[in-house]
Amino acid sequence: RFFASQKHLMQRKLDEGVVMIIPHSNMFSTRNSASEATRQCVRTMYYQCNAPMRAVSEHRLDLVKDIPQLLILPSARVLTDQAWTALMNLVENGSTLLLTGAIDADEHWLERPRLKQLGIDATTRPVAQEESVVIGRKEYRLSYRGDKLQRIQKSVVVEGETPAVSIIRRGKGKILWSPLPVENSDMPDTTTALYRYALKEAGVVTTCEVEQQDSSVLIAPTGFSEVVLYTLVAECDRDMEVKWTHRESNTPLSIIVRAQRSALVFVNRKTGKVLAQRN
Repeated sequence: RFFASQKHLMQRKLDEGVVMIIPHSNMFSTRNSASEATRQCVRTMYYQCNAPMRAVSEHRLDLVKDIPQLLILPSARVLTDQAWTALMNLVENGSTLLLTGAIDADEHWLERPRLKQLGIDATTRPVAQEESVVIGRKEYRLSYRGDKLQRIQKSVVVEGETPAVSIIRRGKGKILWSPLPVENSDMPDTTTALYRYALKEAGVVTTCEVEQQDSSVLIAPTGFSEVVLYTLVAECDRDMEVKWTHRESNTPLSIIVRAQRSALVFVNRKTGKVLAQRN
């Protein structure tokens, strides 16, 4: 009944400005590290950055008809030549692409000189237990423990120097490249810092700003032509009061989300007025 009463406001869903490319070549290989990377990507983008995101397989990039503001390829390591060509075309037409880790191999783990095509001369090495990466002007720590030392690889540009996220201009767009596979590390705060940096570089303006970020509560905004549907999901064992700001109108909002339950809030996009809610 709740959705039926608001159906007239949900005529046209807006596309998300962020697209994650699912690295299926890695997932289907015997050295799968992409499943963990994609989980980290989704959780970071939704729970920490409050940015809605859609996903598409590397094998179906032909489905991306628009030019997304931000493309994310999380710690893929291997990629088909067709997917690489499609990503470069999207960048040349205006997208920002975030690449993390080594990417110089196809789906059969045969070498491809992709970084050299971008003007980067790098070698591939196993990660160390503790690593560092510079994002913007700040240094962040990364940790790779357990069997990751035998499975995860990084790119090394200059031996002995702290790696940094590079910005490579290409056509109308740009590529942000981290030599380290950030999503595969045990330090989620570094992934959050990288994604916030990428969102800013791509010019993505998030729909909402949370007053006090809590990783136990998901706030997922879905944009329509006239309204925004906020879906809130609590993973914690107690009721939570969640406060956030609808940025388009700078309107403060709040709702009680019951323990292990969800809540829905419909908001007018321009005014921030609450049209309906359920918790």
